Amino acid sequence: MKMAKKIEKILDKDYIQKIFQKKADFYFPRLKSKKISDIEIERVSPVWAKKTCLARYKISFSNSSKKIIRASAKIDGSKKGTFKIMKYLYESGFDRGKFQIRKPLDYIDEVGALFYEEAKGLPLSLILERRKFSFKIFENVAELLFKIHSLNGKIKRKAIIVDLTHYKKIFRKIKKLMPSISNYVIAKKEIEFLNELKNEQGFIHGDFYPGNILINKNRIIAIDFDQAGRGPKLLDAAAFYASLEFPKSLWPLNFSQKERKLAQEIFLRKYCQLNDFDFSKTKEKLNKFLIKIFLDAIYFSGILLFDGWKEMDVRTKMDFSNKIKDLFLKVREYLPYVKKY
Repeated sequence: MKMAKKIEKILDKDYIQKIFQKKADFYFPRLKSKKISDIEIERVSPVWAKKTCLARYKISFSNSSKKIIRASAKIDGSKKGTFKIMKYLYESGFDRGKFQIRKPLDYIDEVGALFYEEAKGLPLSLILERRKFSFKIFENVAELLFKIHSLNGKIKRKAIIVDLTHYKKIFRKIKKLMPSISNYVIAKKEIEFLNELKNEQGFIHGDFYPGNILINKNRIIAIDFDQAGRGPKLLDAAAFYASLEFPKSLWPLNFSQKERKLAQEIFLRKYCQLNDFDFSKTKEKLNKFLIKIFLDAIYFSGILLFDGWKEMDVRTKMDFSNKIKDLFLKVREYLPYVKKY
């Protein structure tokens, strides 16, 4: 079975219904009636994404009960490690209280898929876009990150961290595929300092952006642990901090410069307070990590672009091109502020 076809089996209704019915006692222990009457399947990932497949299932039971389950499959089998991390977090206190994660259900090796319950809530990214928030939320996010970073325990997997070799390959492809923005590409020698950031310090989320944080009343839910593992903790802090000044082509956040700086400072000060870090020194250290976050955004945008190039229409290609160009400009904006520490 070809790998792409393998992961797309999570869209096969007969296959999925058999799995859920067979494991109903395990997946849905609290339901009185576990007889499945129907499953509606929605493909969440774009068709041109060949290496990953995301699905959403609306499951109806014979007693009219309903469950919403999601699945995420990847051809490299990495979802198995993600499942283990989510299971550990869920069993370590993230199943209840103010800070939570989605309940992991299973990993099925046959299709390389992770299954988990859908969490109710609005993405923080959407809440910020709609401007329906109090600045207190940025302190809450810092508290969530602190709790995540407090877990070291049994987690041995290294976080997925993009290195200079990966950047170099992507930069080369960008120049070849999009010559119109080749002048914006950063030379490798300008970012060699990133080698200093590889030291492991503890457990990190690895993709700590507002889009991966859900808000449901008084609960804050962290999602998407695909890149989680052991790594430098400031990488997570930098990810959230940097997201508040992503180019509008990447995220149209309508913050004034004053609002953005206030949000960033509230978040970082609270994070430093919780960790007993010196704020000024931490902010100086953060500059290198911020550059890495913008480069990571270029890298992952490039991966999506190259994987789906043949299926993308002209407008989608142009959107990706503009995002990548604007991200290179953000890198150049921060390079002068990088100092050794």
